[in-house]
Amino acid sequence: MDSEIVILPAMFFMFGFVVYVIADVFRRRAQAKMVTEFHTRLLDKIGSAIVQPFDFSDVVRGLQVPTLIACADADMAPPRHYVEVFALLDGGLRDGGWMGEGRPKGGHALAVIPNATHYDVFMSPVLAAAALQFIDAPRD
Repeated sequence: MDSEIVILPAMFFMFGFVVYVIADVFRRRAQAKMVTEFHTRLLDKIGSAIVQPFDFSDVVRGLQVPTLIACADADMAPPRHYVEVFALLDGGLRDGGWMGEGRPKGGHALAVIPNATHYDVFMSPVLAAAALQFIDAPRD
């Protein structure tokens, strides 16, 4: 009789564990389905946005705060793209001058990070140094 008392709780424990495992499997499947549905919606939105022509030139020209444009020398877009954006901010259009008098109005700057790609530029100490120098630069 004593052995039955010990076996019954063990059976209930095992049954509870099996129910927990089954519930966990269904929970994970539901989460995976939600993630899959989210990614499907996200990729659909990205796909429809990519095929639409877009031009943010007016938005860039209208920036009123000092802006650092930073890119890797092997980024997703070629460096000339970032130079064109910098030109929209009055940058790179003339010699900067000995005293910085030819620098773009508004304190904008461009940093092309060497030996970096779109995927690892954030780890570059050169990017950190450029950002800190930009932040610490005196403003008019």
